[in-house]
Amino acid sequence: MNKKKSRIKVLFISPLVKNNKETPPHFPLGIAYVAAYLKSKGIYVKAIDFNIDNKEDKIVAIAKNFNYVGVSVFATAQINHGYYLAQRIKTNCPKVKIVFGGYHPSFLPEEAFKIGFADYVIKGHGEIPFYELIIGKSKKNIIGLSYFENGTFIHNTINSRTNLNKLPFPALELFKLRKYQDDVHVMPYAKYTAIDVKSSMGCPNNCSYCSAPLIYKQKIYYKTPQKMLKEIKYYIERFKIRYFHFEDENWLIDRKRIERFCDLVIKNKIKIKYAFMSSINVMYDNLDLVGKLKKSGCVCIDLGLETADEDVQKNIHKSNSLEQLIKVDSVLKDDQIFPFILIMSFNVGETLNSLARTTEFMLKLKKSDLETIEYLKTNSSPYGFGQFATPHVGTTFYKNRKKSGIFLAEKNYDLHIWTKPSFLPYSFLNDVPKIIKNFNSKKNMEEYLETFEVDLLRYFDKDYAKQFWNLYKNIDSKKSIYKNYLEKFNNISLEKYVLMIGMMAKLFLICSKK
Repeated sequence: MNKKKSRIKVLFISPLVKNNKETPPHFPLGIAYVAAYLKSKGIYVKAIDFNIDNKEDKIVAIAKNFNYVGVSVFATAQINHGYYLAQRIKTNCPKVKIVFGGYHPSFLPEEAFKIGFADYVIKGHGEIPFYELIIGKSKKNIIGLSYFENGTFIHNTINSRTNLNKLPFPALELFKLRKYQDDVHVMPYAKYTAIDVKSSMGCPNNCSYCSAPLIYKQKIYYKTPQKMLKEIKYYIERFKIRYFHFEDENWLIDRKRIERFCDLVIKNKIKIKYAFMSSINVMYDNLDLVGKLKKSGCVCIDLGLETADEDVQKNIHKSNSLEQLIKVDSVLKDDQIFPFILIMSFNVGETLNSLARTTEFMLKLKKSDLETIEYLKTNSSPYGFGQFATPHVGTTFYKNRKKSGIFLAEKNYDLHIWTKPSFLPYSFLNDVPKIIKNFNSKKNMEEYLETFEVDLLRYFDKDYAKQFWNLYKNIDSKKSIYKNYLEKFNNISLEKYVLMIGMMAKLFLICSKK
């Protein structure tokens, strides 16, 4: 081992995701990949995930023993905490080099220098650029690197491509795996810790809310089936885990690759349970593979519907066929594979009617005994909102946010989360409500709402009936949702008010007047 390299030490940090107590910590796969590559080159690495081990009071004492600190930010809701940690480290340990990476810094690199005391930012894939930086390669020749020199910010081209087959397996050993609740979504298997696996990167679609088109330019990079199998066997042997969630943006896009992987799993008698993500049309075109998927261990497939409203789909650059999804949903349930249908509420174009339309569609789907784990039931229930549309930095959605709606998190990165409404489209705020279900008394409404109590308690406190009644009896059907709020309901937060109005639409109490 090169003595110079053996003396280099790198500490990786995954900052705290703020305001996200509703969902379990997500495994920092990006750090695990970069750390593994550096380890393979003889670099000493250590990692701290503040979502598992909050060592804020010890971070300076720990960091002073390292040459580099890599701050990895996969979610914007982490960035303020990342900046705070970097500031503390740099102030107390000025010789330590701070390197930011991950989604947010890739699109706002200069912010990391100005606020986060960064020495460098690596945009896109960080494995090779980080290593080249450490060994002293000329900065101008390191793809993906941003740095400050002679009073000027210099941004090399983003690193959007890497050969996945040549990368070592992620360094999962750096983390307390059993502390994470990554799972395969469907009971009873969702009770067990699953490992996130990336077998490809990129997607051919161009959804307005997604970062993949920005990084991969609608190209896809794959691991071979043989590499996939080797990785799965490695995890089983080393970590004794047989549950996997493939984090690929669109796992089935290369049919031959997946079919070959399934064949290898079956031939080698590998006993696993796994879930993956797929676009609806790709899953529909490959329904004849369901038997093989099931035999190889598939128990759940994530399907990105987002909305059943055609106009909203167009606004977010999607074109899902509801007929195709009905067929896919039915076939999967018949084979005891859970179709985890992803919903995203309050996108551009959302109205009272579009929310109700999505609920109506979900109610049409085939009944099944299959169910997901509790924290994900806000997505699988017809009356759930799923994820809330969030304009992620750099996306088309983010660029158009100010003309499309009110972004409640505009000045607070900590609120860039999908578990609470942060973006309220003008299409919804300007909608005019119309009462479509009449109640003679509060008691009548309470009796109706009791049917949906499980869903309501996922979003509202136990006093929800009183709050809904007050809204119901005082809403003015001659004025927009937003005007009603300003004139009658501004004693509660706009976020909560919109959530209540939206739920009233999903429960078929009100609709769009026009």
